[in-house]
Amino acid sequence: MRGIDCPEMNTVAGWLARLFLVETLSPVARFVVTTPDVDLYDRYLADVFVLDRETDPRVTAMDGVFVNREMIGEGVARVWTDEKPEF
Repeated sequence: MRGIDCPEMNTVAGWLARLFLVETLSPVARFVVTTPDVDLYDRYLADVFVLDRETDPRVTAMDGVFVNREMIGEGVARVWTDEKPEF
């Protein structure tokens, strides 16, 4: 996901990040993923948005909850930097 760094999945912190995503995305019928960039390895960098009960993806992307930012706010991810994380 663009702009964030999450712990590795083989750690407790990684499983907590995964659990946050599952709990955030499972209740909504639809979510929007935009891919404005690719990284140095040509992997898509995604922005994820959710807006409960919204069916128009444009509205969800404009007015929805920015999941990348929510992960930082909940402490399950950090802002991406080139520094080594202390997860």
